[in-house]
Amino acid sequence: MNKYLTKITFIFLILITNHLWAQGGREFWFAAPEVTSKHADRPIVLRISSFDKPAEITVSQPANPSFGVIKQTVPANSLISVDLSKQIELVETKPPGKILKTGLLIQSSNDISAYYEVEGISERFSADNAEIFTLKGNNALGKLFYIPMQTLYPNHIEKKYEFNAFASFDIIATENNTTIKISPTKGIVGDSIGNPFAIVLNKGQTYSCQSISVKGNNKPTGSKVESDKPIAITYKDDSIEKGVSYDLIGDQILPVSELGTEYIAVGNSGWLPSVLTDDVFIVGTKNGTTVTFNSDSLIIINEGECKRYQILKKDSCVYINSSNPIYVLHVSGFYNELACANLIPLKCTGTKSYQFLRTNDEDFAINLIVKTGGESEFTLNGDKNIILPNSFREVPGTNGKWKYGRFNLGGIIPVNDSKPNVITNSAHDFNLCVLNGNVETSFRYGYFSSFANLNLGPDKLLCQQENIVLDAGLGKDSYKWNTGDTTQTIIVKDTGTYFATIQKDVCPFQDTVYIGIYPKNTQLILGNDTSACANTPLIIEPKSKFRTYLWPDNSTSDRFIPKKTGKYILEVTDSNTCTRKDSLFFTAFPLPKPQILWDKNEVKFCNDSNFTFTLNESFKSITWFNGAISNTVSASRNNSDEYFVTVKDDNGCAGSAKNQIDCSPYITIPNIFTPNGDLYNETFKIHNLKSNSWQLNVIGRYGSVVYKSDNYNNDWKGENLPDGIYYYHLKNKESQKNYKGTVEILR
Repeated sequence: MNKYLTKITFIFLILITNHLWAQGGREFWFAAPEVTSKHADRPIVLRISSFDKPAEITVSQPANPSFGVIKQTVPANSLISVDLSKQIELVETKPPGKILKTGLLIQSSNDISAYYEVEGISERFSADNAEIFTLKGNNALGKLFYIPMQTLYPNHIEKKYEFNAFASFDIIATENNTTIKISPTKGIVGDSIGNPFAIVLNKGQTYSCQSISVKGNNKPTGSKVESDKPIAITYKDDSIEKGVSYDLIGDQILPVSELGTEYIAVGNSGWLPSVLTDDVFIVGTKNGTTVTFNSDSLIIINEGECKRYQILKKDSCVYINSSNPIYVLHVSGFYNELACANLIPLKCTGTKSYQFLRTNDEDFAINLIVKTGGESEFTLNGDKNIILPNSFREVPGTNGKWKYGRFNLGGIIPVNDSKPNVITNSAHDFNLCVLNGNVETSFRYGYFSSFANLNLGPDKLLCQQENIVLDAGLGKDSYKWNTGDTTQTIIVKDTGTYFATIQKDVCPFQDTVYIGIYPKNTQLILGNDTSACANTPLIIEPKSKFRTYLWPDNSTSDRFIPKKTGKYILEVTDSNTCTRKDSLFFTAFPLPKPQILWDKNEVKFCNDSNFTFTLNESFKSITWFNGAISNTVSASRNNSDEYFVTVKDDNGCAGSAKNQIDCSPYITIPNIFTPNGDLYNETFKIHNLKSNSWQLNVIGRYGSVVYKSDNYNNDWKGENLPDGIYYYHLKNKESQKNYKGTVEILR
């Protein structure tokens, strides 16, 4: 980030630049780094490119089933973006020093290439803290790593704004029960003095080793990481300072098994106005390793040691040769914006064809690295008159074996974000560098090469009825399997040892992989079909414990409540991540619906004191309001005129019915009552009056209220009132029906 100058963002990538295809694979593991939100840490996006076949891809977190599975289709020769910004809190490997569940797994039905991009957009600029992390598929997996880090630039800190940026290396396990020994060279979070320690990770779990220092020369470069099962590691150095700017750099690094002894780093200073900002950082893997630069400068480096070499000349490159495998981290920049990449070994690498898109109208150029003799064999979009042999120079220190050339294509290739450009060489494999940008927006630089090895991946155990695609890699000259196949890939479903031999230029490679099958899982899942009454929630629980659960409504709990009759399918994943399905049929019994029939019409019912009720059908059990248990009940009326019955059917399901009879239309109001103590006609008794349903007001001859009740129950005796005529107002509280008249008190 440049606080004071025109904004320029520099992005350095090694596999895919400006949407560029070459290397491929079908499985990619990645621990996404944490980038400080105080600078610019989002959007975060996966860019996935296909080759000549469409690909069905999935993105998941094996250690975190709640993340779900993202599924998309990539058409042939296309690129898609998977925006993970909304899930950033689930994706970034944080906090440091803790075992986490954030690891990403990208899988595909056909070969793809992929990278993870931190766009790093701030409110001030279009890109403020951007970087691309290229995913290297099987080539990223190994059991021994040394961590290459730059040791020149510090991380930016602003205490006032709680701006804290750090370097880290983030580890992801690809199998359960992976034991990892970490030997940091400097203090990291959780181990401030740099002592070796061990952790155990399961499949998809991650662990971030974050430097406790922001000083360039006090970062844990050269730290050693060993494991008993394959892992992958991401390097990140957040917001490193150069001048008044600070920017994110990082990459997915290689295991020692994928390193080499020859590299070419192309200096990027000189194409556009810039300062000299090209450094390579060498990390040794064995003691006493000699390293030469252009055959005229020599250093000796030991295991885990890091040394810097600066490229001082414009438009130049450096040939690096070592006596043992080494890491080469190339840090480059435009003005003060920085980026980095872990270079790929030179021997037998590259490919004869690349595809790329030009997606903007900014300056666009390419660098080509090819063996001498191949400089005259290039075509760009079928045209042999663009990449001309007299534009190439000899790579110093290679005795004329290698050449490189730079070509400005800004006025040649049109902007088109859907039609790829194709550059080919008919005779030799080559490596490609891409430069794209301008001083007001951004700048991108890519070192592009294809791996020269054969890596069939780790030994694997398959689930029952599962198969696996073994892939010997794109761009090889020939393939031969012990099955007799001569194709790049084979499909395997049987237990056994499989090996392939490939030829790449003058380099033969062979690799072996064992494929086994997990024992059949006989754990009971759901059990027998079941049933319940419609109004009774039934919890379905698996009979055994599993790692994950997926029900028909996409819920992931270990229990489920069905809502209607039907077949319910449960998909489970066991401890070996094998998927099984089971189903049961659930019957939701309907509730019985009794109906109460009576032997009288409403008028007669309201005028009689006894009645008989009968149910419309027979039930297994019956309970009436008065405790009777037969189909027919005879009883006397009650004050509420509410009568209910509860029944159960043969399935044990309960139902009920209630008759509430409104006799208010049939009440009889007397015009006289005699409260003289003889126990006859003592109260103002209204026939068929329903309790607590009526309001009664009684008014004397002079207009005053002499009696009032909001819940009249035939209990007014005319207390303390002389004989005479009184006016009443009777009102039903439910129906609002009114009755008015006179009543005489006579003793």
